[in-house]
Amino acid sequence: MAEYLLKERLKPKADWTVCSAGLCAGYGMQASRSAVKVMANRKIDITEHRSRQLDHDLVNEASVLIVMTAGHSDAILSRFPEAHGKVYLLKSFDTKAGSGDIVDPVGSTTHIYEGICVEIEKALPGLISFIKALKK
Repeated sequence: MAEYLLKERLKPKADWTVCSAGLCAGYGMQASRSAVKVMANRKIDITEHRSRQLDHDLVNEASVLIVMTAGHSDAILSRFPEAHGKVYLLKSFDTKAGSGDIVDPVGSTTHIYEGICVEIEKALPGLISFIKALKK
């Protein structure tokens, strides 16, 4: 959801690429029905989304890697030492929340997905400001 929410806020003027990849994601899996429903309520179609694994090429191409949990950050830095200095916790960009994890809602109800989506949305303005500052 985070990938598509960020893309929606950036279009059409973004001069960077946004993509998502997981540490344990199966390759080519569709978004869950709950995620599709929550995003459709926001007029964002994610039915074409397919999962993929984070790999060395993606890490090396990325200016920043935004993660949902501290555990994700630790795992990325363990597997990809070249990611040092690029990994940031998404919730840290929500000035009211400070930091913390955004829980993976996989297997949860649509209501839980909705709550996670709201958490993501709250962090996006700060993330966008951060990324724009990097481009200067």
